[in-house]
Amino acid sequence: MPDPATALNAMTLAAQILAASALRKKGTVRGSCTRRVRRSCLPGCTTRRRRGVFCCTTRGAGSTTRSPCSTSSRPSDDAIRVIVSDSDFLYNVQQGGAMDTLKLGIHRSRLLVAFLASPESSARAVLEPVLDLPKFRLAPVPGPDKFGETAALLAEAIFGR
Repeated sequence: MPDPATALNAMTLAAQILAASALRKKGTVRGSCTRRVRRSCLPGCTTRRRRGVFCCTTRGAGSTTRSPCSTSSRPSDDAIRVIVSDSDFLYNVQQGGAMDTLKLGIHRSRLLVAFLASPESSARAVLEPVLDLPKFRLAPVPGPDKFGETAALLAEAIFGR
């Protein structure tokens, strides 16, 4: 995916749509930053402001899918976590201990959604150990060109209008 600071990145757009919906409902948004975050960004990419979300998603987050649920390190039974990724997530969640980390993230969340642009059959096969957990949802994206549209539908389903 292209660098979101210089080109349209469908996953970043989806993250911004979901984050804006959470903020409209007076939520707090925390991004998972995998690149170095510039000083102008909020520390840890935690914000209650739209500008903070834009800063995090365009300057610090989403460069790679290293951990299936890096946000699981902070317990919060009220957190709604959404993993926005492509098939890289499915590869990474199969690596040493990653499925256990994902399970922990699900356990520590009100809801954890895997919002993935990858074939649904592949996602279901890899995520079979968590598919029946009551706090987990798989939200497949038909293709990278559908991230924005599908993110809007998902945001409405999670946060309402």
